[in-house]
Order: sequence, then structure tokens, then C-alpha cells
Amino acid sequence: MYFTLLITVIITAITLVAAAYVIAKLIGPRSYNKVKGEPYECGIPTHGSSWLPVSVGFYLFAILFLMPVDTFEEGALAESHHALT
Repeated sequence: MYFTLLITVIITAITLVAAAYVIAKLIGPRSYNKVKGEPYECGIPTHGSSWLPVSVGFYLFAILFLMPVDTFEEGALAESHHALT
């Protein structure tokens, strides 16, 4: 019984998403041109490549900052779960 309900819900969800996508494509505005596809940065046209290399130090800082926070949360959750049981 629950399997039939699950399949019905999944099929209904897929149908509603597909219908919303088709309706949006049919009634949505379509105006594509060269100017619209260009990047816009505060009204200043870009010249050359906009790609800037990012230092590895930024990624290292993020990892070293987030690892202790994650470890602390896991430890706090484990302690609270242990206290409840």
C-alpha cells in the first residue's frame, strides 16, 4: 500500500514539475541578442579576461576554519545524544 502511494507521489511530482517547465517555456518572454549575453559589472564593460587566479591560501583557511567547527558540532551532538539515552 505504501509503495503504491510512494509511486503515485513521485509520478505526480514529476508531472507537476514538467508541466510548470513547459508552461514557463511557452509563455515566457524570448528576447536573445548579443548585448544581453554579455557580462555586466556595475555598468563598466569588461576588457580582456575576467578570470583572476585565487590563492590556495583562501581554500586552506576555509578548510582549517571549518574543520574544528564541524568536529565540535559532531562532538556536541554525540554528547547530547549520549546524555538522553
